[in-house]
Amino acid sequence: MKSMVQKRQIPITSPLRWTLVCAIAWLPVAGLQAEVSAKEIIKKVEENLRGKASVGEMLLVVQKDFVRKMLIQSWDDRAGDRFFLKIVKPQKDAGIRFLKDKGNMWQYLPRLGKEIQIEGSLMQNAWMGSDFSNDDLMKSSSLTDDYNHSFQKAAHADEWNIRLVPRPAAAVIWKHIDARIRQSDGMPLEYRFYDQQNRLKKLQEFSSFEVMGGRKIPTLMKMTTLIKGNVQSTTYLKFVRIEFREALDSAIFSKANLKR
Repeated sequence: MKSMVQKRQIPITSPLRWTLVCAIAWLPVAGLQAEVSAKEIIKKVEENLRGKASVGEMLLVVQKDFVRKMLIQSWDDRAGDRFFLKIVKPQKDAGIRFLKDKGNMWQYLPRLGKEIQIEGSLMQNAWMGSDFSNDDLMKSSSLTDDYNHSFQKAAHADEWNIRLVPRPAAAVIWKHIDARIRQSDGMPLEYRFYDQQNRLKKLQEFSSFEVMGGRKIPTLMKMTTLIKGNVQSTTYLKFVRIEFREALDSAIFSKANLKR
């Protein structure tokens, strides 16, 4: 995969974020599966991917019939269920901002000087034409809170295969998600998203595990959209930098900052 990215001259040499602490004291060996629940594993992954709060810069590259690149900055307040995102490049998209405050989400378009509220029904729509959805980038749903979790038979002895089935009241579209987690260090390897007809629709892969922001994380994510089993398009998300913090200034997640 790295060679494919380089072939298109996508700069992915700098690191990223989203994943799990290097030395996870809980569950370093396969025998501990009986002592920890599937939900606890997913919760630990989700917590360590985001921390309590973080500030990051990411390179997003969309590969469809064209190649599109965006540099974006993000502010994630996981504890407060708030998220702020700003596009830095390219110039034609620079200044477009997104704000999520709990169950509400807005987009600001500087050329129009206008803010638009994004309805909950649109959270699964593609974000800026990429293979990531609004929900994927703005963290509207929670893999811990919105799903029930169970162990499935794993293809490899050093991995967990965990199935996530939506809770009845959860506002998610998937019939289930299958997650592969590495047992030795808790790193997520792959999420497979299935629709209500049990068809694989999206595949999220994690790679380039490096230390960034003081913790080992997958510094590259690849999201693929499939139609009838065939690859339709692919988007890469690479973190340029990530800083994990205890808290962020509340002013970041304000309507005033959205329009600034």
